[in-house]
Amino acid sequence: FRIAADSLGGEAKDMADIAYMLLPFPRIPVYYLLWKGDKEFKPRMSILFDRSIEQYFEADAIWGIANFVSGKLLRAY
Repeated sequence: FRIAADSLGGEAKDMADIAYMLLPFPRIPVYYLLWKGDKEFKPRMSILFDRSIEQYFEADAIWGIANFVSGKLLRAY
């Protein structure tokens, strides 16, 4: 995840176990938070958006951005 996020110009953040902020569009930050998991909890990843995204995009476009950036991360790895 680190390699892929770094290759896309992501900025590491001090959140979760590993977290990155990516900018698929200017002024549209997308945060990926990865929790590695342990004996009690399974690994999981959350995608967070800045509240300002609602000023620029409707819900279906936000879903598209999440899919677009996630696809880029998977291909970068």
